[in-house]
Amino acid sequence: KMQNKVKTGYSLSSTKITLNEFLSEYLNSIQTTIRPKTIIQYRRIVNNHINPFLGNYKLDEIKPHQIQNFYNSKLEKGTSERTVILIHAVLHKALRQAVLWGILGWNPSDAVIKPKKKKTEIVVLNDVQVRNLLLVAKGSSIEVLIQTAITTGLRFGELLGLKWSDLDWNNRTLQIQRQVYFLPQKGNVFAELKTKASHRTIVLGKTTLELLKTHWKEQQTLKEEIKETWHDLDLIFPSQTGNPNDKGNLSRRFKK
Repeated sequence: KMQNKVKTGYSLSSTKITLNEFLSEYLNSIQTTIRPKTIIQYRRIVNNHINPFLGNYKLDEIKPHQIQNFYNSKLEKGTSERTVILIHAVLHKALRQAVLWGILGWNPSDAVIKPKKKKTEIVVLNDVQVRNLLLVAKGSSIEVLIQTAITTGLRFGELLGLKWSDLDWNNRTLQIQRQVYFLPQKGNVFAELKTKASHRTIVLGKTTLELLKTHWKEQQTLKEEIKETWHDLDLIFPSQTGNPNDKGNLSRRFKK
C-alpha cells in the first residue's frame, strides 16, 4: 500500500513537518488567490485556535479523534458554533491540500463530526420602528445614509462604497459595484463585491432621491470650505475629508 502511495505522489514529508509549519506554507501559497480580508481571517484562525492545540503535532500524527477533541474542547470553553465551523473549514482545506501535494495519504478531518450552526431568527424592524428611527435620525449626519439603507437594503460596506457616478439621477437608479472594508495596517479600502449577484441595480424612491440631492449640495459646500484637505473619491457617504468612511464609527453612531 505504501509503495502504491509513493507512486501516486505521497512523500515522507508528513513525518518531519509539523502542522504549524505546514499551515504557514499553505497560507503563503494561497494568499494571492483569495481576498485580503479572507487571508487575514484564516491567519487569525490558525494562530489563535489551531496552532495552540494541534500546531506541534507532526502531520502524520494527527488523528480524527484529536481533531474531534479539539472541536469539543473549544465548544465546552464557550467558543461559538460558527467559529468552530470556520476552524474546521480552514483546517479541512489545508489538510486536503496536503493530500493533493502528496504530503498526506488521507485527510483526517474527513472523519470528524463538525458542529451544526444554530439557526437564529433575524430581527427586523416593523413599520412603526422604521418611522421612529427616521424621526430621531432627522437632521443628523447619518440621516441620508439611514434613509438609503432602509429603502435599498444595502449592507454597510456597500453603502460606504457608493459613488455619485453610480447614481443615475434621470432614471432614479443606483448601481452597486463595490464595497469598503477595513484591513489592518491599510485602513479602509475598496474591494470587489463577494459574488456576481451582488452587482445589481436598485431603483430609488422619490424621498430617498430628494434627500440625496440635498446631501450632494451640502457635500459640495463642504468641499469648497476645506478644498485643500478634501480627498475627492466621488463617494456619496465619505468621511469629513472625503476618504472612505469608517464602518465601526458609523455603526456606533447608528446604535446610539
